[in-house]
Amino acid sequence: HVRSLLPGCMVPEHVVVLAALPRLANGKADIRALTQQAVAVATENVATLDSLGMMRKMGREEQRTAEAMAAVKAVATVCVILYHWYWARFMEFWDPANLKGIWAGEGPGWYRAVVMGQVNSNWSMYAFVVISALSDRKQRMDRKAELRSDIFIFLLFLGCHYPLPQLWTWFFTEVLGNTGSLAEFQNHRWYLSFYLVCRVLHFYAFAPVAAWLHRGQPRALRAAVPAALVGVTLFCYWDPDVVASKAPSVCPATLPRDGWVFGALEFLLPGTSPHRAPAKCPLYFSVLTKRLFFAYTASWWYGQAAVDAVLSKVSGPGWPWILGFLGFSTLLGYLDDAKAFTQPGPGGVIGRDAVDAGACALLCLGLYLSRDSPWLRWSGLVYAGQASLGSYLFHSFAAVDLVTPGGTLSGVYFASFQGRAVVPELFEVLIPVHEALGPVAKLGALVAYPYLFMLLVGPACQQALLVGFSWAEARGAAGDFGEESGASPPELHAQHTSTPRRAHHV
Repeated sequence: HVRSLLPGCMVPEHVVVLAALPRLANGKADIRALTQQAVAVATENVATLDSLGMMRKMGREEQRTAEAMAAVKAVATVCVILYHWYWARFMEFWDPANLKGIWAGEGPGWYRAVVMGQVNSNWSMYAFVVISALSDRKQRMDRKAELRSDIFIFLLFLGCHYPLPQLWTWFFTEVLGNTGSLAEFQNHRWYLSFYLVCRVLHFYAFAPVAAWLHRGQPRALRAAVPAALVGVTLFCYWDPDVVASKAPSVCPATLPRDGWVFGALEFLLPGTSPHRAPAKCPLYFSVLTKRLFFAYTASWWYGQAAVDAVLSKVSGPGWPWILGFLGFSTLLGYLDDAKAFTQPGPGGVIGRDAVDAGACALLCLGLYLSRDSPWLRWSGLVYAGQASLGSYLFHSFAAVDLVTPGGTLSGVYFASFQGRAVVPELFEVLIPVHEALGPVAKLGALVAYPYLFMLLVGPACQQALLVGFSWAEARGAAGDFGEESGASPPELHAQHTSTPRRAHHV
């Protein structure tokens, strides 16, 4: 409420709720005691990992919220990994005549509804975008720390072109002694580009406009401008076939494949256009991307108010809301399986996305209300979510074509040594589990496979990337000062999370 009426410099950083005001012996309010309590709350910071795995200090309430959102990211990342490791295999038989029979053999109707509701919906991507928008709007980190995070993401984006895929191919073949190649070379890097575009919108469009609106502008203008900005992205929400004749001139419906514009867009958002004829502009015609732009914009302007309104009326345990999330997503999976909500046209698009948004909101609310529950930490969701970036990037490297004496195997064979799979491939586990123990055990194995990957491999990958980034940053800072540093990479990483002078030289 205060944020909507006052400029950012007047919005209190912390709100302390007391059962009663401390009193002096004469009955007056004890201002000194109030000041001590306020200072204690403001300085009660703890070191914790942010969404990129970087260590920083935050208040205890902010830490609890960050841990709950990390758990949301963990669940969303599991669904994204399952999409590429499990559901993408069936997309090879996308002909309805073949797919229907093959998919029906995977299990009973309830199993197909649960799985499809998780892997074939957009709620997981909406969760990443909504959390990013709310985090951007709060602006809890100083600008230098945010710049450091953005540079890290930008370097990761470039690294997904070169040299990360080449290094992994070399490690897989030369060090592990395998014969094969990456099955998916793009590494899903379009999301990194999308994240950077949203950060540009935040810093150079949304934040300046919000600051201007709060400098004494009329109430009507403060309401109209955010609605207009959301309306612009709402125009891009519709299906490309519906608005193809109304495509913005800056992003035409078709692009020549030999033009520099197409080459630049394909570099930024790979995988959205090269298989189409004629080529489509990824920024506009990627169905998922344009919906994510709408979700980011709407969440940036209206998300915090919606969150505050909900939390002012909702309390209690989080598990009923988590069960509601499972119900919503299973409903979506059932409708997908029955082809009731996936037909072309605006009605199907809006209905599907409404269920996706509802599922995302219920999961976020349920895990937020569970932020003090012991089971949230025992489950490992917080730990896995804090390393979700490493899992998200590396899970595509896990899909490889392994050449063996018996032929070429395509699947999750990253854990192979000299042409032999050390860890069985996902489908090699699911088939015997289903035959021996039934669909319930199969569903458990399906979820456990990517989750164990996130707990064991994702953090190691993310930490390696952070150590490399911190080492390169330290060498650059040492070069500026003419220093020679003998610290090891982990020590340098600790220095750069706490030394403003070096952070300034990113």
